[in-house]
Amino acid sequence: MHMKKYSKPVDKGINLARLMGTLSLLLGAVVLLGWYLHEPALIQVNPAFVPMQYNTALGFAVGGLALLGLTGFWPWLAGITSVIVLLTGVLTLIEYIFAVDLHIDQLFMEHYIDLKTSNPGRMAPNTALCFSLTGLTVLLTTLCHERPRVTAWTATLGALIISLGVTALAGYMIGVEGAYGWGHMTRMAIHTTAGFIVLGGGFVALAWSRNRRMSPAESLPHWAPQIIGITGLTITFALWQAMSAQEQRMVSEMGPSAANFSDEGLLIFGILLTFSLILRTRAANKAGDGERRSNRDFAQYTAIILGALLAASLYSLLQTNFELSVKQRFEAAALNHVEAIEHGIDTYLETLYHIRSTFDASSFVDRDEFRTLVNRSLARNPGIMALEWVPRVTAQQRDVMEAAAREEVSADFVFGDSPAEGSMTAAPQRDVYFPIYYVEPQQPFSSVLGFDLAARPAHLAALMEAARSNAPTVSARLQLFQSEEGAYSIFIALPVYENGAPPENAAEREAALRGFAVMVTEIGPMIESILNKQPSPAGLTLTFADNELPDTEVFMYRHVSRAMDLGPDNTEKDYLDDGLTSTTKLAFADHNWQVTAHAANRTIYPGWRASSLWLPLGV
Repeated sequence: MHMKKYSKPVDKGINLARLMGTLSLLLGAVVLLGWYLHEPALIQVNPAFVPMQYNTALGFAVGGLALLGLTGFWPWLAGITSVIVLLTGVLTLIEYIFAVDLHIDQLFMEHYIDLKTSNPGRMAPNTALCFSLTGLTVLLTTLCHERPRVTAWTATLGALIISLGVTALAGYMIGVEGAYGWGHMTRMAIHTTAGFIVLGGGFVALAWSRNRRMSPAESLPHWAPQIIGITGLTITFALWQAMSAQEQRMVSEMGPSAANFSDEGLLIFGILLTFSLILRTRAANKAGDGERRSNRDFAQYTAIILGALLAASLYSLLQTNFELSVKQRFEAAALNHVEAIEHGIDTYLETLYHIRSTFDASSFVDRDEFRTLVNRSLARNPGIMALEWVPRVTAQQRDVMEAAAREEVSADFVFGDSPAEGSMTAAPQRDVYFPIYYVEPQQPFSSVLGFDLAARPAHLAALMEAARSNAPTVSARLQLFQSEEGAYSIFIALPVYENGAPPENAAEREAALRGFAVMVTEIGPMIESILNKQPSPAGLTLTFADNELPDTEVFMYRHVSRAMDLGPDNTEKDYLDDGLTSTTKLAFADHNWQVTAHAANRTIYPGWRASSLWLPLGV
């Protein structure tokens, strides 16, 4: 006689809860291991992402143990771990609310990664809230597990945890920072969002299993519509608020054109879909098979229509976010270039201060000493065309200075008014002269020796401004005969005073003026030599202008990107015709140049394409 064997039915809900508890425990353990091994890949997932804090990882490990305890492995363990998780979350919230430090953030580990972290080691406030809900859920389930109503509370709290996790994860997916970061406080890490979805799902699965044991006649738990409503509306309203804040920020940065209806579309979609699912779930508990089939068909069509609405609304958000991201990357690159050029210009100006310090230290510097002094600067700075010593010479000193130069340089040396290849035209009688007395390299600039800068009113004005301010001044652009047509140069003058130290006021400085250290720079080679030191091209075309000059003389130089990639259709311009333009001031001695940047690389600054629709359609 054979005995009929009965196998105990598999409780899928309990098994799912155990799986979720195990996953939470493993997630926490892996990140804890990353903190101890100093392995950022385990802590951050990506170097640009927020790290999971040590206490957060510890909370997932302990929370996973608590969930496993609830499933029947170690019932006594659930009560102990629930208190630990609850206290961790509540105490962190107290730190945020009352702006206090309870010294729990780095209790077990001194943090060495603090990207987007308001306080080293402190978990995000939404993370702390989720752990508070986790501890409360486990504690209620442990203390009141015999009461049927507690099962609904377990599922409700689990749904809230899932909602907060899904909201944060959706924020990462669609680029809405407000969904995973509250204000200026620490952001929730991306793997933290997954951990809470897992934990919350485990509580809902546990509640589902217990409900089946207590009410086996119910096909769906009576509290299922309530859970759907809480989850759907929490996610909808949380994302709606985050997207509204994101839209306001984009409008403030990009103007009214950045306004969109993505937040309103998501709000409508979320509310309609949530209520549709609630009605569908309630009908499933009451209706027969035939009516269920009808409702299922209706729900499918509703989901398709609402999904199309969401895709259309998210398209607008994703496009705006994408364009904002490209614009911010472009503006950051333009600003970095301007700052690099300013730093490079400062290096050039240091050459003048080096010359001045030599003249301050000596009552006389001869031509050979001047040549030795400036040779290294000429070799190191390709943009420098010439370095000059321009002394202040009175009418009484002119004959002596010209005679000395004739012996050292050329028998026909004179102070002149017209520098050019060939002979110098002698300057008329003046009270004061500012001749180019030394110049290096002498070739091809020997022809400018003796040229009196006082002969040009604009040059004289620049020199005297430098003398009065005791600071370098920049001239208007110059078209030198040594340069190609359209390749402009400038000179920068730094005053040198008698007895070294400059007087206190402008009038005394003019009286004590000894001369000027002058640097003649061709703008193009100077800019290019500075930008060539950048580690990689940024795909920018830069136009330099001096708006302090007349309109016909404002243009100074145009830098064309070394990494130009305009696409096959753009063959006439040296920049992308997509509106990516920024204007920045460049401080150059006493002038402020205007630098206009245009994007010139389609790969670095891509445009939005319809193929980017994959994300909203996937949603």
